[in-house]
Amino acid sequence: MFIIMAPFLICVLACLDAPIGDPETSRVDPKLTGVWLGKIEDDLTLLVLQPFDKRTYLVGWFWPESDVDAEEGENPEKKAPKKDGANEDDAKPKGVETKLNQINLKRGTIFKGWLTTIGGHQFMCWEPRFVVDTKEGGMKTEEWWGFKVILEKNRLTLALVDARKAGETTKEIEKFIKANYLDNKKFKDKDLWHFKKIDKSKYYEVAKALEKMGISGLK
Repeated sequence: MFIIMAPFLICVLACLDAPIGDPETSRVDPKLTGVWLGKIEDDLTLLVLQPFDKRTYLVGWFWPESDVDAEEGENPEKKAPKKDGANEDDAKPKGVETKLNQINLKRGTIFKGWLTTIGGHQFMCWEPRFVVDTKEGGMKTEEWWGFKVILEKNRLTLALVDARKAGETTKEIEKFIKANYLDNKKFKDKDLWHFKKIDKSKYYEVAKALEKMGISGLK
């Protein structure tokens, strides 16, 4: 049932009290642009990074509502058979990519994202969009997410900045990042989100998966 709890658990870890970097001086990295497919606790997650302008991204994060759907055959990766002797790292993404339109996406969140360099390493800040609540904040953003970005060809790894220990100001958060997030050897695999880039030829299937949850372009 992790994926049901994921937004709440991740929010506890991720909600920074201040942003890192500056969206007004940032620049998008074309290598990050695109659709990425990954997993959190073995459940498929779709990440879309689309440039909004030359400085920032429109970030879409989409996931299944629960792992029950996967047990009923809606998770194509769990249903795809493995070939004997096949490299697991290579076989899984290929099996997933051929059935992207079968991913049973149920929930999603939209962010404004931008890149920043801290200690010579690339990080990304996500600012939740469509923030509407009944509190005094109204539509005011009061929390952010921070990630270390590790990009190797068509592989993307994100390391979530733990907000519980990061501090309350941008200066404190960046100091915490320099002390804890510059050495990749410190990370354990459970602390990392791994994604593989989806080829543009599969975007039609991605669009179909999003249409199933009510997201589509104007026709």
